[in-house]
Amino acid sequence: EMPFPDMPCAATPMEGGKLAHELLKEQINSINLWAENNRREAKWESFWFWALKVPVIVASASYGLMLNLNLGWELALAGAVSAACVLIDGLYRPGNLRNFHHRAYFELRMLANDLSDQWKVLLLKSDSDINSEAARLIEDARQRKAKISGYLADAEATLGKDAGSPKPKS
Repeated sequence: EMPFPDMPCAATPMEGGKLAHELLKEQINSINLWAENNRREAKWESFWFWALKVPVIVASASYGLMLNLNLGWELALAGAVSAACVLIDGLYRPGNLRNFHHRAYFELRMLANDLSDQWKVLLLKSDSDINSEAARLIEDARQRKAKISGYLADAEATLGKDAGSPKPKS
C-alpha cells in the first residue's frame, strides 16, 4: 500500500471518520513520496558533483607518474578528460541543489510524522469534530508544503547560487 514499504514512514492512523482517514492517508503517502523523490535528487546531486571532480583529481595526482613513465598519449588523454570535466563543472555546477533537496527530504518527513501524530491525538479527543479537524490538518500541511515547494523552486531557478544554507520563506 505504501510506495516504499521498507522505508520507515509516518504511520497512518486507522480509526476516525472514513473520509477523513482516507484523505489524511493520501496526504501522508503523497508527502512521503515527495520526500523520497527529494532524497533521491540529493543523492544524484552528490554523485554528479563528485563524478566531475574525481577524474580531475586522479589525473592531477598521476601526472608526475605518467610523465616519468613516458606515457605521452595517456597523459594527453588524461589532460583532455580533466579539461572536459572542468568545463562541464564550470558551466553546469552540479551539486548546487543537494542541500536544498536534502533539507526538503527531512522537512517533508517531519511534516508526514507531524500530520500522523496530530491525527492520532485528535482521535483520542472524544469532543472533537473529526472531519473539520482533519480538514485543518490537511490545510496546515498544504501551507507547509507550499513553503517547501517555494524554496525548492527558487533554488532550482537560480541553480542554488545561494546554496549551502537553504532558507525557506517564512
